[in-house]
Amino acid sequence: MSNILIKNEVFKNGIVNKYEAKAIPRGAASASVNFLTLLDKVELVRGRQLLGTEIAGVGQITGLHTAQTADGTEILYKSYGTNVEYYDESTSDWVVVKNDITEDEEVAFSNYHTTAGAQMWFSTKEEGPYKVMTANPADEYDQYDSTKNFRGKLVIKDNRMFLWDRTEDKTGLYLSYIDSLTTTAVSNEALAGAGQTYTGTLAFKAAGAKRTCYGMFVTDGGGIAETFSDNFNGTLTSTAGGTGTINYSTGAYTLTFVGTPTGTVQADYNWEDATNGGIADFTFSSPRTAGEGAIFRQDVGGDRIMNVNTYGTDIYSFKDKRVYRLTLTGDDTNATNQVYRERAGSPFWKSQVETDEGIYFIDDSTEYEAKLRILRVGQNNDTVIPISATESFDIGNYDFSECSMVTWGDYVAFTGKDTGETYNNKLFLFHRVYRSVDIVDWFLQDLVVYNGALIGGESISDNVYTLFSGYDDDNIGYEAEWESSLDNLDINALKKTKRLRINGAIGPDQKIFVYVAYDNDSYGLLIDDDHTDGAISGDGSYVDTSASVAVGAPTLGRAEAGGGGDGISAYNYKTEFKLNSPKFERVKVKFRIASTNTGYASVSMYEYFSILKKRNKIVSKYR
Repeated sequence: MSNILIKNEVFKNGIVNKYEAKAIPRGAASASVNFLTLLDKVELVRGRQLLGTEIAGVGQITGLHTAQTADGTEILYKSYGTNVEYYDESTSDWVVVKNDITEDEEVAFSNYHTTAGAQMWFSTKEEGPYKVMTANPADEYDQYDSTKNFRGKLVIKDNRMFLWDRTEDKTGLYLSYIDSLTTTAVSNEALAGAGQTYTGTLAFKAAGAKRTCYGMFVTDGGGIAETFSDNFNGTLTSTAGGTGTINYSTGAYTLTFVGTPTGTVQADYNWEDATNGGIADFTFSSPRTAGEGAIFRQDVGGDRIMNVNTYGTDIYSFKDKRVYRLTLTGDDTNATNQVYRERAGSPFWKSQVETDEGIYFIDDSTEYEAKLRILRVGQNNDTVIPISATESFDIGNYDFSECSMVTWGDYVAFTGKDTGETYNNKLFLFHRVYRSVDIVDWFLQDLVVYNGALIGGESISDNVYTLFSGYDDDNIGYEAEWESSLDNLDINALKKTKRLRINGAIGPDQKIFVYVAYDNDSYGLLIDDDHTDGAISGDGSYVDTSASVAVGAPTLGRAEAGGGGDGISAYNYKTEFKLNSPKFERVKVKFRIASTNTGYASVSMYEYFSILKKRNKIVSKYR
């Protein structure tokens, strides 16, 4: 008799679906949904936690973005319907930034940090670009000027804005000025107020709605020695304990002195207009001079530009059927703009992501089979080439026409849908170290990372969720299944086996149902005296409840979920099922979690015990 033990690193392969089940590695999944592949186990995926008040009805998130304030505090933005909103951590709800954009228009967001302040910009093909000073996250100001800039999708790189996908021009790539940080200094502006309190609006805004300010410094005008300085997060810090605020977008200020000034309270500050030599200025002279705006034609094939990504010192424009490469000289006096790759493209503007390895992207340019690829330097030379990221998982059976892709820790996470489905209904997790893929059944339109957690905006509603948080889907359970390879147990002959031993961790309210199938027959649920319902139960006698198992924070990638929450309860189990198998050549095992049960569950080892070799004959059903 012999035993076959499946444990530890064999689980790292994830789902292997390019080959038939008998050809895939032991420990890989021939099929799996809602299980997460880890190096030493497979684990039930965690649930989702709603962010903010639920919005009823059908809808779709059209944009998600994480911005930062000057001190690095993250701010989460979403767009849907006609709204752009940000998430207020203090109220745990969403605040409207703009409520009159064209309905269901895709919104492009990008961050920009300079001495003029921490900024977030957003735009659609119909409106914008809009500028938000992130210290004042609800205040947007339209920067559109038909003589200076354009509307379309945008990204800010290397102190300039790149814009594409205009309604009037699908194949032109537009570049703004390299930001010259042209600012105007204002000195000794008298502030309104009396006594210890001063409230008003700085004068700069009246002469130009597109202007924003920064770097405010206030003196008390005599009588007391108290000054206020700008911390670039909207707070005016007093030298004597007074309080003050400044809104960089509107110019509104409030000041409360400790003492009572006897002279004129005055302010020094700077203001900028980004449409004048800044990132919202796309104009250029003839002949063009260094640092001005520019237009690069990328018209070959007529397919539209999807997105613009950077790798090394080059700019790669991903189109439907090809990729352009734009190389700018260091002094901005020359450029090379050419088709870099034919038969390599991307189906959606969010279906690429920049990483330290290269640019991951979904490539369906051949209209034959979609692939997950990475654009990077080849192993044997300095040539940048697109190569397949995974050889074991076939994504060709899915539709990525509305794919969103982000990096999250060791993962590249991306959305898609089953072929023929109307809305995205799958989340894919590609592990960059193991090269494995897992699948989760979630309806997600957009993804972003916020404070270390993966955030998803739904494809069927206007709601946003923290993903992989807790062990229910906001009190809605879901089913999970993991199926093994079709294993001959290292015996090329008929065999029988008496026991299946399983080890892992489980929550007190969870159950793992266990099935086996022999030689491509249907699965049978394992029922014996210790498992009368065919399940490993969290309250079974084989569960060691004397000490809980450390399974990590309530939310993956985040120390606490939404300001805290209960820890996760899980305990080690080790149990065995009586098989009393028929004579078989190959066997599969399946683990299933029912939608009616919640809590942690994992399988870290399973073992076929007491395997007895029989005659080297064909299975009876094939004779």
